[in-house]
Amino acid sequence: MRDAQEAFFVSLDAVTIEDVIRQPSNTVLLRLTTRSDEAG
Repeated sequence: MRDAQEAFFVSLDAVTIEDVIRQPSNTVLLRLTTRSDEAG
């Protein structure tokens, strides 16, 4: 479980604050979901 959480936070780190500011929240969340699916 801890490894999965760590991988998730690593994917979060990949998204910069600028990306969050620049893009709508739903787009950022969609990208996060896609990245976590690829990692899984």
